[in-house]
Amino acid sequence: SSSSSIGLLITDLRMEPSSGLELIRKVRGSTRAALPIIIMSGDADAKDVIDAMHDGVLDFLLKPIDSVKLAKMVKRELGMTQ
Repeated sequence: SSSSSIGLLITDLRMEPSSGLELIRKVRGSTRAALPIIIMSGDADAKDVIDAMHDGVLDFLLKPIDSVKLAKMVKRELGMTQ
């Protein structure tokens, strides 16, 4: 049902046992390939950001998370007006 559909994925880059990039690649290879994704990280380097961009991630937040920036990103990704 539409009430249980997923409209956005927010994930950390560093997770166990899989990384956030592995999760994103699984999503991109699934029926939810077009799902918007926001990545959060406390220690991302340029390679991480480039890898994420190659996987179709345009939004990247560094920790500590700025809640105002996160809310703006979520609204933009979900097509909601500000």
